[in-house]
Amino acid sequence: MVTTRKVLYGGGHPGCQITTGVSASAAVVTGSGVFFGLLMKCDGTNDVVLNVFDSASAAGTKLIPTDLVFDGTVLANALSFAPGVNFDTGLYLEIAVAGGGATEIQLLYILDDISSVH
Repeated sequence: MVTTRKVLYGGGHPGCQITTGVSASAAVVTGSGVFFGLLMKCDGTNDVVLNVFDSASAAGTKLIPTDLVFDGTVLANALSFAPGVNFDTGLYLEIAVAGGGATEIQLLYILDDISSVH
């Protein structure tokens, strides 16, 4: 079976979705699609270590560099990819916040089957 992917340019595509805020490690998207990036709100003190996997768990293929560290003193962070990174299984977000601090992260993505997007 041959799978083709749509070429997408940024978040302006009508099927683009953004997850609700995630504050702990979790599977946040199921299915195949394109990962465009993330938005992160930090607590102003504690650094955030982040991994995004193409998986339903932290055992899949990492989509971003291993243990990407965001400076917690920067209240708002963003990471984006153009035209995007393909994923096949889903998106699992692994979050660790230093010092027991807090963060909230949203992922920007599109599913290959945009008919399933509401």
